[in-house]
Amino acid sequence: MMQLEMHIPAPCPKYMPEATAAVLAMLQEKKHFGVTWDDWPRGFALRSRISDLRKKGYRITTINETLEGGAIRARYILL
Repeated sequence: MMQLEMHIPAPCPKYMPEATAAVLAMLQEKKHFGVTWDDWPRGFALRSRISDLRKKGYRITTINETLEGGAIRARYILL
């Protein structure tokens, strides 16, 4: 029986789910300012989309910021 080899292309934003591609586009647009949950509608799973991008090999750093009321928010920056 003949074995067929499957070619799997490298990660490309074109093949990402729409929400993950949108996060990548905003990270690239905002550069060193990064993105926070404030940039998205309430309920958007930003942390999960960042995790998806990291799994695809994108290097993203997290900076924790303390807000006025004491809450901590994450700012994600694409390296």
